[in-house]
Amino acid sequence: MRAAASASELELLEVEQVPGTQACEAVVSPDGAHVYAAIGSFAIDTFERDPETGMLSLVSSVDGPAISRNDLPDGKQVYAVGGAIWYDRDPVSGSLTFRDNLVDPIPDTPFPELASASAVAVSPDGRNLYVTAWETSSLIVLARDEASFAPSFVQMLAQGKAGVDGLDGASSVEVSPDGRNVYATGSRDDVASFARDPEDGTLTFLGVAAGSGGIAFESAVAISPDGRRLYVGANEVPQCCWDALSVFGRDLETGELTLLESVPEIQAPNANGLDFPSSAVVSPDGLHLYVSSRNSQGVAAFRIVPLCAPEPLASCRASDVPAASTLVIHDRPGEAGDTLDWQWRRGEVPREELGDPRSETDFALCAWVEDGGTWRPIAEIPVRAASTCNGKPCWPPLGGATAPRGFVYRDPRAEHGGLRELALRAGTAGRGRIRVHLKGDAASVPDLPLEADQVVAQLASEDGACWQSTFAAPALANDAKRFRDRGD
Repeated sequence: MRAAASASELELLEVEQVPGTQACEAVVSPDGAHVYAAIGSFAIDTFERDPETGMLSLVSSVDGPAISRNDLPDGKQVYAVGGAIWYDRDPVSGSLTFRDNLVDPIPDTPFPELASASAVAVSPDGRNLYVTAWETSSLIVLARDEASFAPSFVQMLAQGKAGVDGLDGASSVEVSPDGRNVYATGSRDDVASFARDPEDGTLTFLGVAAGSGGIAFESAVAISPDGRRLYVGANEVPQCCWDALSVFGRDLETGELTLLESVPEIQAPNANGLDFPSSAVVSPDGLHLYVSSRNSQGVAAFRIVPLCAPEPLASCRASDVPAASTLVIHDRPGEAGDTLDWQWRRGEVPREELGDPRSETDFALCAWVEDGGTWRPIAEIPVRAASTCNGKPCWPPLGGATAPRGFVYRDPRAEHGGLRELALRAGTAGRGRIRVHLKGDAASVPDLPLEADQVVAQLASEDGACWQSTFAAPALANDAKRFRDRGD
């Protein structure tokens, strides 16, 4: 968590435009020195990237088919699609040279699906290629020979077959840095999650990402180097806007995704480059996100500011009576009944530190488990100011609109990260109180039992105020269905 929670994890740096073109896809070289943008179906532009600021400068362009992309971990090849195109890359200058087309060279395999290839991703070990094909709504798995680089067919998964969902008009694909998961988007569907077999690269469908239901026309997907974030560019996002970049949190153990926020497009004169986003990619250092957009005619550069730090902040206010605080987690079959309740009681909550979430004060909820000195996030939820829930303001005041003694965030549908209620009651001398209630498929509810020496929950405001509870082992209850404990 930052020292202060702000409105978004993404801060716009610039929009590097190439007037008169449509920037369809973007990729960052493994050394972080260059960004490549596919321009329509006729060229790839090469940008030099400043490693300190993340800013881009156009240096060259190469003619040739280019609709999508991905590069290998060694930085020696770049793959583009429009038939699945293969380029060699000069690691010094960053220049590209056409090598081959992957449609024809697959031995003894008539595979017309690759002719409508829309995106390609490479596994971290370099052994597999994953290609989405939009005409057949499919995801194709190829093995890559380590010596000759020649591909061979392994598997194909298609929308509506063997229970697979989320691939309608398959448009983009990404592999997690640990090689355990593959995520694909459909241009007319949601975000599909797959488990990957590290031995042969085959995939098993896991489900559609929590909170992505109804998102349409996704054409961009990228994952952070630490594997904790998935970024999805879409052109129709429920309860948000027409064009947006959605941010998902990823569970490092299960690969499960939870929607955290959607950053909407901003039009000129302060355009943020998200007009019809077509691809997204994160720099190797995890500090910057680059998004190409067809109608923005360029590549937008964002600075990434994590919502929650890898471990708890050291400066949060604890309760005056720690044992009065409680944490209860229920892990029920089907996930719809999963709940997390955290109550922070009998401490100080100064009214001025709450700000006014009805209009301007954002909050962030973060929780971690610590086991053997290693911290792992289990909940990351942004709570936005001026939010709307089911067509009404989410933040009604407590005790009168003109001089409220607190605020209560209420969302009966739990559409924002599974948060159903956040009650903030101001008070001094042990009278302050905070209550958090999460429920449903989109809730950040960890698998039980918790293997942890301690659990820490924190709530921070964008103005720097912060409250926390610590729950040390052994818990009062900790089994496969329920975790319950009092603060320490």
